[in-house]
Amino acid sequence: MRVLICAPVRQTEEIFQLYLDGLNNLEIPSGVEVEKFFVLHNSQHLSKYLDESEYKIVNDNTQYNFNQESHRWKTQNLLALITIKNQLIQYALLNNFDYYFLVDSDLILHPKTLVSLLNADKDIVAEVFWTRWKTEFEPEPNAWDLDHYTIYDNSIKKWKTPGIYRVGMTGACKLVKRNVLESGVNYDPIYNLSFWGEDRHFCIRAVCAGFDIWLDTYFPCKHIYREEDLQEFKEANK
Repeated sequence: MRVLICAPVRQTEEIFQLYLDGLNNLEIPSGVEVEKFFVLHNSQHLSKYLDESEYKIVNDNTQYNFNQESHRWKTQNLLALITIKNQLIQYALLNNFDYYFLVDSDLILHPKTLVSLLNADKDIVAEVFWTRWKTEFEPEPNAWDLDHYTIYDNSIKKWKTPGIYRVGMTGACKLVKRNVLESGVNYDPIYNLSFWGEDRHFCIRAVCAGFDIWLDTYFPCKHIYREEDLQEFKEANK
């Protein structure tokens, strides 16, 4: 069994090193072969942390803006991301991987994440993480029940309990079986839907193709969304 760990990467060196540490510390089940491949998007400086076979470089004129409050996406950012993620799907298919494991480059994984996701044995399953999208908000998950980000009243409590739960949509840390990709599910925008974000369109395409979407909450990731998250992680792991 072969698993491709992949992502578009536009990241600071410090966070990227922590991200790679998390990936390199993953427990790998017997009989599973794992390879990594990243698209360094205007981030050629990160190539020194990777073997030549583990990356390609894409340079363009897109600008990405963020501050200590939030991340600000523009349409050109989203379109670039869609293109890269679709390229990674094709890379997984052309190189005969059994699983496509998309892990955003600002996530630090628990060592048991991959084992847990594989044990779930679902066509599409993500690992949960919790983020304060605004500093005054309560932490919210990378999953929701329907539409743009509608979450049922009981779902937050439920997803804080370790388990595997069917959800409406998810993203950022998801393991996808090859048969989903072979069916044609990808990140292309659905022209008659206005939902923002490539993961929403991926999930809608997947459900329309007959696949359910699941969330694993056994080993939550750490999301380094802003500087205070980084400092909190470093303090906790001294």
